[in-house]
Amino acid sequence: MNRKYVTFSKNIFIPVTNVCRNACDYCGFRARRREEAYVTSVRDFLNLVQHK
Repeated sequence: MNRKYVTFSKNIFIPVTNVCRNACDYCGFRARRREEAYVTSVRDFLNLVQHK
């Protein structure tokens, strides 16, 4: 099939935190220093979801 269609799926990833007790060497998600750590507030989470 050689059709000229383009499809997409609206998908959103909202990390609610980057705090993790594991220290996987391959991970780029975890905050390495305490100053970089965050937890998304409920208000910020709802704001992101409503505007995406």
